[in-house]
Amino acid sequence: MDQTGAHDALPTSLEVDVRRAITLIVIFVLIGVGAVTLYKVLNKASKKATGAVPTKQIDKANDIAVQAGIRAIQIGIDTYTATNGAAPMTADQATLGSMISPWPKNPFTGAPMAPGPGKGDYSYSNLGGTQYSLVAHLSAGTDYTAH
Repeated sequence: MDQTGAHDALPTSLEVDVRRAITLIVIFVLIGVGAVTLYKVLNKASKKATGAVPTKQIDKANDIAVQAGIRAIQIGIDTYTATNGAAPMTADQATLGSMISPWPKNPFTGAPMAPGPGKGDYSYSNLGGTQYSLVAHLSAGTDYTAH
């Protein structure tokens, strides 16, 4: 009954079908939202539990460490050049180690940075006099030239 005392009309079968359809749609949407939320929560928890970090972020951090290491080697070369009047013939730990402490590590291998073609290694060329070229090898096969 409504406020006037009259009985409410019974819904038609079409109205019932529409209400059921809307109810089902709402239920499916809620299930979908719940499933996506659960997936995200479990995925995030799994990454935390395994310590998984996307490789791209790790490579970026390692590349930054290589660039910092190459700048330290560059300072060692510049110190050697200022002391001796010419750039060193080689730019390795044996030649520059007394000027750079601690010697930078290759973040990809954990070994000391060294001349070579691998990721985290570097190439050095004495160009004569005080001139030299120093290039670090990064994760994606790209190079970083020290200036």
